[in-house]
Amino acid sequence: MDAGLSAALERARHGDEEAFRALYRAVQPGLCRYLRVLVGQDAEDVASEAWLQITRDLASFRGDLDGFRAWTATIGRHRA
Repeated sequence: MDAGLSAALERARHGDEEAFRALYRAVQPGLCRYLRVLVGQDAEDVASEAWLQITRDLASFRGDLDGFRAWTATIGRHRA
């Protein structure tokens, strides 16, 4: 599965919406769990704000799938 998500990350960086959806579905649950620890009930709202920034800055992201997960967590933490 990670190989498919790694390929999806590269495609999403170049504007592939279906690839972005695959990344979102894979990363969102973990991001929300992490944010619930930080902000409780507001986790979904914070995650939404984080995904806006992720979407905006994705083309400039450089790294692998693990780096992407860490990057999304960092953005979420800053939004929290």
